[in-house]
Amino acid sequence: MEKAVKEFEVHKGKIRRQVSLRKNKRAYINLLSVYDMLVCEKMAQTLTLKLINDGFEREKAAPVAENACLCVMSLTDYSFNPIFSNTNELMTTLTPEDMLTVAREYSALRRDYVGFDVLGSLEIEQLKKKLNTPFQRARWAILQRFNKLPSEPAARAMTESDYLYCYINMVLDDEANSRGDGRQEYVFNESFDLDEYKRKCGVENADI
Repeated sequence: MEKAVKEFEVHKGKIRRQVSLRKNKRAYINLLSVYDMLVCEKMAQTLTLKLINDGFEREKAAPVAENACLCVMSLTDYSFNPIFSNTNELMTTLTPEDMLTVAREYSALRRDYVGFDVLGSLEIEQLKKKLNTPFQRARWAILQRFNKLPSEPAARAMTESDYLYCYINMVLDDEANSRGDGRQEYVFNESFDLDEYKRKCGVENADI
């Protein structure tokens, strides 16, 4: 007798499936975008190093970090609010059984919707090259600076103009700090070329 396949739903452009967890009976697993997947991979690398520094063996730390970051990035409530704000909260709250459940259900969701389970190393490298653009790197710098996930509502609501505005001011702040100038007063830089910054970030039409 064949096992019944759980249905997935498309809600507000997101592919998701409800999952039952011990700590939250109405959680949803959301299929990650390409960008979210790359962020998840980078988070897992950072968490793996942290666990190793805490004394755990790499063979045990790496799979735990990968599953933990997948849970943080993909689990939301009905309104797409993240169930966990960070990996530390997740790892001190979620049971090992629930973490494995999310990992299995995510693989099943990807397989049912996309047609395959995991990407190989070649596909990952191709995606990295595709997303290695000035704007995506600037976007990642902003999210990293403010400790935000791209799946959070505030990040999703930001426009190209918002990202460009934040990034330019981050650059100006960093330049001031590198000169040892901690003052909050800024002098207009006549040599600053806004159009050139837009061009480098690939958002020539952004309005700021």
